Amino acid sequence: MASDTFKQDEHYQLLDTPVSQSAQVVEYFSYYCPFCYNFEPIVAELKKALPQGTTLQKVPVAFLGGNMAATVQRAHATAGILAVEDAFAAALFNQIHQLRKPPQNRTEIKSLFAGIGVEPQQLDAHFDSMPVNSIIADYDAAVSAADIRSVPSFVVNNKYLVKISAVSSQEQFNALVNYLLSLPIEAKSAD
Repeated sequence: MASDTFKQDEHYQLLDTPVSQSAQVVEYFSYYCPFCYNFEPIVAELKKALPQGTTLQKVPVAFLGGNMAATVQRAHATAGILAVEDAFAAALFNQIHQLRKPPQNRTEIKSLFAGIGVEPQQLDAHFDSMPVNSIIADYDAAVSAADIRSVPSFVVNNKYLVKISAVSSQEQFNALVNYLLSLPIEAKSAD
């Protein structure tokens, strides 16, 4: 789709943030959000349609999930470090939305990790580590910088917030994201 199809403020919002140095799409989401859960297949299809070399990062927000939000955010960061993010995400989404038994404490989070093959000692070595703390600080800073207030939200190249409400199909969503990725870096960084 051409630039005349997608309009700023109608299909996307320009953020007052520095443009990323490489092609990226960031999904801001919550494991507790039913819309985010239902968006998982759409995100999987988007990932297949992204240009080679584009990264898709999932950033859990801490403003949904009550007293477990920060723990779940920490668990997501830990899953990334342990290279089990996809398995963890599937297990946690299933626990919350299919079984309707959201984890109530850290012990129940540990059980989810055990269910995907992560040894307790391995989890304990990383869960409260400096690298995980750093990732969480990055998550929170990104949420704040992009002024994310609802989920799921998608930001392309750290500069464009996709207006999901303006998209009516998988094809249009993929096309909009790819259009925003195609804009030259110079144009993205201009005010």
